[in-house]
Amino acid sequence: MSGYYDAVIYVILASIAFVFLDNLCSDVDPITALFIMSGIAIVCFNVLSFKSLKIVYRSILQNPLLFVIMSGALGIDWLCMIYATYLSDPFVTMTSLFISSAFLGFFKLYRETSSRSYLLSMFLLIISILVLWFNYKIQNSGNISYGVILGITAGLAFYVYMVMSEVLCNRSGMSSIQILATRFWVLFIGSGFLLNLNELNIALQHNALSLITVSIGSLVIPIFFNQQAIKKLGTAMTSVIISLVPITTYLIYAFWNKNIIFTNILISLIITSALVLPKFLKIRT
Repeated sequence: MSGYYDAVIYVILASIAFVFLDNLCSDVDPITALFIMSGIAIVCFNVLSFKSLKIVYRSILQNPLLFVIMSGALGIDWLCMIYATYLSDPFVTMTSLFISSAFLGFFKLYRETSSRSYLLSMFLLIISILVLWFNYKIQNSGNISYGVILGITAGLAFYVYMVMSEVLCNRSGMSSIQILATRFWVLFIGSGFLLNLNELNIALQHNALSLITVSIGSLVIPIFFNQQAIKKLGTAMTSVIISLVPITTYLIYAFWNKNIIFTNILISLIITSALVLPKFLKIRT
């Protein structure tokens, strides 16, 4: 059961971070924010894994292809999310991401069990994407198609990351913290090549505390619980449970800002139905 608790804790913490923390760094260049935040995460997880760093990096050298695929998938995930911030709406992209990763999770569960309830859940997720794509009204000048496409791509990449990190964890025997000690290097180095030093200097002077807060609150703590869930529950079940993030995020946002949007509620209800349907049908039978 502890794996389920880890996944639920991740959902709650990630949702709170989306609502209350992300705006703290809204004026920081995304590449600069990515460089600083991934650097902070690297420091945190390497300090926590300090006594076993030799074992950690030896395991990576013994499994280079797994590490490259895992890190590359995570890089694609983040790159899609960065561009989606400029081109679309955060709710559209985030919802598309978690719907697509949950869809793959249900598909894997169907392959393992042949239960038709998972097919029904996949069908409901497709409906939720279509409702989002054709009914959601973007508040700014963004393009909804870009948000959906980039979100789906990010979700596929995130699922690949979860699969590869699960395999690497099982093959090497590394703990969640040890896996996370290596997770952010590609993001850190990749964003470093695109970094504007002037933007970096400005961010460190004016937004250092905010960047540290966001890094700890949205990267370090929630992602630890997500990685724990992947290790204990496996990729498929974790991807299904964490698809509650956009629903929980919107409910917190709506309650805090007293702003209810019918389309968001409808999408949330469809996704929730997809998640609970297999359990409900199993109880009925």
